Amino acid sequence: MTGNKRILVLASIAAAAIVAVALGWWLGRRSGSPPLAPDVKGFHKEALASCPSASGLVLTMDVGFMIDQLIDNNLGLFPVRSDPRALRGELSDASKAHFGVDLLAARRAVLWAAPESNAVAVLFEGAFEGALKGDAASTAGTASVVKLSRELHAAVTKSGLLVGNPHGVRLGAETLAGNSPSIVKDDDAKKAHQEALDAVADGSITVSVRADSFRALLPYLPDGIRGASVAFGSDGSLTAAAIGDAATLAPALGAYQAALAQGKVLVDELLVKANKEATEEPESEMAWAILGLTLVKHKFDDLAALVQLELEGEALKLRVDGGPAGSAAAIIGASAAVAIPAFTKYMGRAKTTEAVAHLDHLCKASALYYATPRVAAGTGERVPCQFPPSAPATPATSCCDREADADGDGRCDANPSVWSGETWSALGFQLNDAHYFRYAYTSNGLTGSAAMFTVSAYADLDCDGEFSTFERQGYGEDPGPGGECSMKGSAGLYKEDETE
Repeated sequence: MTGNKRILVLASIAAAAIVAVALGWWLGRRSGSPPLAPDVKGFHKEALASCPSASGLVLTMDVGFMIDQLIDNNLGLFPVRSDPRALRGELSDASKAHFGVDLLAARRAVLWAAPESNAVAVLFEGAFEGALKGDAASTAGTASVVKLSRELHAAVTKSGLLVGNPHGVRLGAETLAGNSPSIVKDDDAKKAHQEALDAVADGSITVSVRADSFRALLPYLPDGIRGASVAFGSDGSLTAAAIGDAATLAPALGAYQAALAQGKVLVDELLVKANKEATEEPESEMAWAILGLTLVKHKFDDLAALVQLELEGEALKLRVDGGPAGSAAAIIGASAAVAIPAFTKYMGRAKTTEAVAHLDHLCKASALYYATPRVAAGTGERVPCQFPPSAPATPATSCCDREADADGDGRCDANPSVWSGETWSALGFQLNDAHYFRYAYTSNGLTGSAAMFTVSAYADLDCDGEFSTFERQGYGEDPGPGGECSMKGSAGLYKEDETE
């Protein structure tokens, strides 16, 4: 993207954001009754008992109230002209016809995500009568899991309707059945979520985060951060908090203040550049950017004043006063439509770094093995250059199977004994921690320039029966004048269904 287009995009986004905030504020004040649901902080604490102990993020809200407000009151954004009862009836009939249950029966909801096990699901409380339509996928706990799509499974449990990615639904159902520990059964997890919640005000939509669950994905997350929380108030306000050591949080406050100062300078610089461009090219679209940047420049301090950031003990608290409850609900609702697939893809991609790193190690180890002189036992004669013998996929079963994954976190448990075979020992390869991928080594058994190997990594990252595959190859070269051996690698890494 060119510098001019970047200015135009930044200006457009800034102007659109200001207009959205202003419009939402006016509509919220005008209606006098924000359409967000009643506060759910108390429910959030109760809901921790239904979330797996590995949950790094938990979100709660009263979905039923939102549905009622949308159908009966148009979220308070504009007058109701249609018949709400007729709409409710048609939606219920369509839901039963296509899904087997009435989705409008949903009341309160709790969404949880477990980054380390690539699991995410939403539990909708409510009386869901009937049977879900879809292909039977499996049985988890006491519930029958149905496949709605490749990345979306569902199950009707005693607690309500559970929807999420395959591993999320399975883990959620096992937790509800008492077969897998919940957050309240894990003292560290319970403390992290509850102390984060205690640092924010009550809210219609409440989020709590345990920092330890995200460290593998966010390696730069300071060790002093223990958790975080966000609460969207029914009055349109927002409160958030980061929990951790004061020494870790204090620099963040300073960085925020510095960012505000730098932001004002950046806006001024962009405005100068936009004006220059508009002068040099009168027919350009910079005029629109100038309007947006001018608005941002003069309203910057007003917007900054809406945000209050302060450090209280071991909590860095942020509050945004006022604001459009209705607009916030609409934005969150639209975002939720893509949240589960996007989360699954993101987490799956993050997991693939394991395979890339280990395949690189195995290729380097193969090169070293090939280049190391060896002699035959008994005769002392030099053995021709070749790679180690083949080894089957290790561990023997998928990391989604209980045989390899006893704790149900979607990873193969650490088991050093499975790496004691001839090939893995020759390559110095052993996994002493839980891992997502299985590894295989294929050698053609030939020598010299005919020698070749392929090292592969396989994983069913979302436990839906579809596998991600990564491969690298290496080839031998003819021995040098002194019999020395060397290897040449493949052009690159082969990938298939990277985030499956």
